[in-house]
Amino acid sequence: MFFNLEWENKMKNKHNFTKIKEDETTKKYFDRLSKGPTHKFIENIIKEIKRLKVKNILDVGCGTGYVTKEIAKINQNITACDTDAGRIRLAKGFIGNNINFLTIKPGKLPFKDNSFDLVICLEVLEHVPNYKGLIKELKRVSRKYVLITVPNEPYFRIANFLRLKYFKSLGNSPGHINHFTKRKIAEILKRQFKIKKV
Repeated sequence: MFFNLEWENKMKNKHNFTKIKEDETTKKYFDRLSKGPTHKFIENIIKEIKRLKVKNILDVGCGTGYVTKEIAKINQNITACDTDAGRIRLAKGFIGNNINFLTIKPGKLPFKDNSFDLVICLEVLEHVPNYKGLIKELKRVSRKYVLITVPNEPYFRIANFLRLKYFKSLGNSPGHINHFTKRKIAEILKRQFKIKKV
């Protein structure tokens, strides 16, 4: 009996890619109205990581791994984690075993102090009830840098309206329980970090 594993893996990847495109946290990268700005967002993250010249990276709240995959193109020494086991399964199926993906529990991150040169947490804090506790954990496991992004309110909601999204919730994306202006996030972060850029 002969099996074409390359074809089987290609089909498996195609299936996972379709699921990733449909995921609530990832479809913005494929939507015709939002993919331009979201891909620019990824480009900016990549530029910043290149500038920092780090040895290893932790991606906290990686979701389906779409952005993680792009980061891995410039730094393969990356660990990615999320509390959603289904999204971690999608990420592993989409990307494979090149990246260490972990399902974690909310609360304390399962890593030693100062484990990573760079810890990134992209578009996550708005989903986390205890975001201040998470910020402390990001700092604890970072050896050098922490890179955090959040949607800039109220512009994010306005952009959702312009994209004809989430009218019933006044432009608020599903799962967003915290809202940050540029000023508010800067005030929160300066309590924990020496801020280089907002």
